[in-house]
Amino acid sequence: MVYYWNQEYFEGLKEIGEAYAQRKGYELFGEYCLQKELGLKKRANQTSLKFVNRLQQQSISHRRNAVMQLCELDQCNPEVHSLINHHLAILIQTTLFEWSESEPSSAVSHRWEAIYGRYDRKGHALEKALKLAPDDQMIIIRKCSLLAYELEHMVHHLNQNIMLGDEADARAILAELQKLCGRISQSEQSGHFESELSYYTELFELWEQYHVDGIERGFVEWAKDTADFDW
Repeated sequence: MVYYWNQEYFEGLKEIGEAYAQRKGYELFGEYCLQKELGLKKRANQTSLKFVNRLQQQSISHRRNAVMQLCELDQCNPEVHSLINHHLAILIQTTLFEWSESEPSSAVSHRWEAIYGRYDRKGHALEKALKLAPDDQMIIIRKCSLLAYELEHMVHHLNQNIMLGDEADARAILAELQKLCGRISQSEQSGHFESELSYYTELFELWEQYHVDGIERGFVEWAKDTADFDW
């Protein structure tokens, strides 16, 4: 049997759809997933809108619980990469925004808003969640991923001897990443970010040495010859 590259996506949609079609209050969401699994995109979108409209008629607590469930479901099923469509995303963003605004000390709302909230809210929500729930592994890992991305962005033109930002920025990011690594309890994730930390620490040390010594050769070539460092 030939394996289809997106097979897990459709199998996941079907499994979720069948489960939620039997769950009281979530029948329309289950139907949406099953229609999507069959490739009935227009009908699935219409069904998801009906589900959203029904949730909006429910109590605030019910809607919040539903939004949390959708977020958790999406997190636990990464192979179903478009489980949350536009209608559901707007519902989630609106609910989390209102929740965070009305209850600013709610770690739960900020936790999910950091991932599923509006783009202009995610950064603030992430920092708030870290303060309110400093041991929340999902939030710590999310922050570490963003810090690693910032470092990657700073150095992606080093083959042209260009670093975006300055060394002070890099040192601050490295210090924050190191601090957060110590709070990760999952060994696999901790090992990944410690490896990233080690790589970028050495890279920026070499970059600093390169400038202090006034090297005229290209940095990438010099780092390879001097420290066997692969950019």
